[in-house]
Amino acid sequence: MTLLVTGATGFLGQWVVARALERGHRVRAVVRPGRDLSGMPWIGKSGLDIVEIDLAAESAVGKLVGALAASDAGEVVVVHAAGAMAGDDATQQAETVEPTRRLLQAMRQAGSRRLVLLSSLSVYGYAALPDGAQLDETTPTEPDPAERDAYCRAKLAQEALALGAAQVDGFLVTALRPGMIFGPGRLWSARLGVAKGRLAILLGGNATLPVSYVEHCAVAVVLAAERKAVSSDVYAEPDAAGRLGAFEAINVIDDDQPTQRRYAAMLRRHADGAPAVVFRLPWGAIRRIAQATALLGLLAPGLVSRLPGILRPASLHARIKPLRYSNHRLHDRLGWSSAVDCEHAVAASAARKLSRDPA
Repeated sequence: MTLLVTGATGFLGQWVVARALERGHRVRAVVRPGRDLSGMPWIGKSGLDIVEIDLAAESAVGKLVGALAASDAGEVVVVHAAGAMAGDDATQQAETVEPTRRLLQAMRQAGSRRLVLLSSLSVYGYAALPDGAQLDETTPTEPDPAERDAYCRAKLAQEALALGAAQVDGFLVTALRPGMIFGPGRLWSARLGVAKGRLAILLGGNATLPVSYVEHCAVAVVLAAERKAVSSDVYAEPDAAGRLGAFEAINVIDDDQPTQRRYAAMLRRHADGAPAVVFRLPWGAIRRIAQATALLGLLAPGLVSRLPGILRPASLHARIKPLRYSNHRLHDRLGWSSAVDCEHAVAASAARKLSRDPA
């Protein structure tokens, strides 16, 4: 099998490339032109082709069509991991949404159908869930994207584009929705709270973290790419050639899901320079802040959308609300299993100084 991986130099993408090569697949790694690849762990590996394409450029479509040409290993499966992790709506549109649109256009022209899309757990609607509820793939997505951040809106837009391709063009789409991806060089998360240097404020403390160790997540991506059939969550009409499309969502969350307090304690044990929690704001107090901010939004429409994410009610619910997270579909559909528990994953990540060291 050949995998075309966009975002191949990214935090997750580089692990996906490494794991795919380990499992004996050919990989076409899509990287930005001129990118220094000397630190990538997969450089020089057998079965790897480097494809330089700027996904933000209009010319990307034609180049992607060429990269999608069938190989000796058969059909090329696309793993779309490229996208901006931060930035405003303009940045997300340019670096996440439009590249996805171009990739889908290229797949149509090349006759490619199989897509593994890296989405996010952020697409769900958290505010409507009661405390302690279970979040799984049947949970509705965010009904009011304007109240969330640009990242959430971009991921929703990506999924909408892929869903349209499944329902109209016969694409077979697996949308993977990882939770809090952590690993070497990336151990802190906004789901814990606010950190400034060595000091941190823990927001909540007892909420479960939907963690996804980057190595576990990369394995899930490759397992999804290896599947030839997709168990569709939606109805799709046959395309012009009579082929049925499919779209499925799978949450990518580890078995060992620590509370915020437990995870912060792991960081203090294993990570040099980890933030020391100096204050904890309970969820009850945070919820009252969210309610007060929502009331302020009624009195001054438009104000809430201009507030920092940590003060917007919908964002607070998405990051801090105490919920339970199911990964049954990850096990059932992909045959995935975790290699290590969270403690060992944090310790291993802290021991590796660079985020580009998945070896």
